[in-house]
Amino acid sequence: MWVRATAQLSENVYQVTNPISSHMIVCGEQIGIVDSGIAAFGDSLSRQLSELMSDGAALDYIFLTHCHFDHLGGVPALRKAAPKARLVTSSQAAEKLSDGAFLEELYKKNLSIKEAFSDSEVCSEQEWKSAFTVDRVVNDGDTIEMGGGLIIKVFACPGHTSEQVAYFVPSDGALAGAEAFGAYYGRDKVVPSFGSSFKDYIDSLERVTRLEVKIIGLPHNGALSGDLAQKFLITSRLEAERFFTSIKERLTSGELLDEIVLSVLPDWRIDNICPEGPFVAEQEKSLRDLVEAVVRDKPSQEN
Repeated sequence: MWVRATAQLSENVYQVTNPISSHMIVCGEQIGIVDSGIAAFGDSLSRQLSELMSDGAALDYIFLTHCHFDHLGGVPALRKAAPKARLVTSSQAAEKLSDGAFLEELYKKNLSIKEAFSDSEVCSEQEWKSAFTVDRVVNDGDTIEMGGGLIIKVFACPGHTSEQVAYFVPSDGALAGAEAFGAYYGRDKVVPSFGSSFKDYIDSLERVTRLEVKIIGLPHNGALSGDLAQKFLITSRLEAERFFTSIKERLTSGELLDEIVLSVLPDWRIDNICPEGPFVAEQEKSLRDLVEAVVRDKPSQEN
């Protein structure tokens, strides 16, 4: 099943959605949210969480999968609403978030997107930078105790980015790793997202496919459950390999990187993968990152 609305997905796992992103919520004795969307919807996300949590419960954890601007933009609003919430990231992500210039770049991207949503507010740059103090660093194999016997297991899943991690709730079979496993636009539209490394991306997919996954929290389009969740992981690998092989052949035939990007882009727009709107530049960049990843991995694949 493809669940796109805010809903309870299993005994301990919920989903909260807004027009831009969707978030897996893990509710034990403590409560955690995976990623935070863009800054323009940070306050809205906080309100949705407050409505979801009963008896005045507060958010305990913000789990970041990676450091793209559209996954951590809501962190300042969430931490303002829940000052005791702990920010959890991989060690590589923590290193990136300690870089003032990197945070400034992410802030500017969130500001530029905010212009498309006139009724939204974004905090000051000083407030922004102060919100990204990492409270806990996690790495592959770590376990996070949520109370009452509920745990989250951490898996390193590089490929989309080098710092990527995924969060898995074994009791519910729920997995959230943002674009570590590709993007979903419907049953016939699974798009690869190996912007950092094709080999790492395939290795990450292979690892999580061995898990008993019943639910996959998608970063922007809801969640998949049941047979559709496992099918998505299998299809993601096949689509990544197909895309890699196609681009590799075109590069070998002498086509230039820019030529390939410009030729693929119209198809992405037709399929609504790269629609018009505030994110169009970022989605074009995602396509370019894919092609560049093929260029980087090409020599190792031929050896």
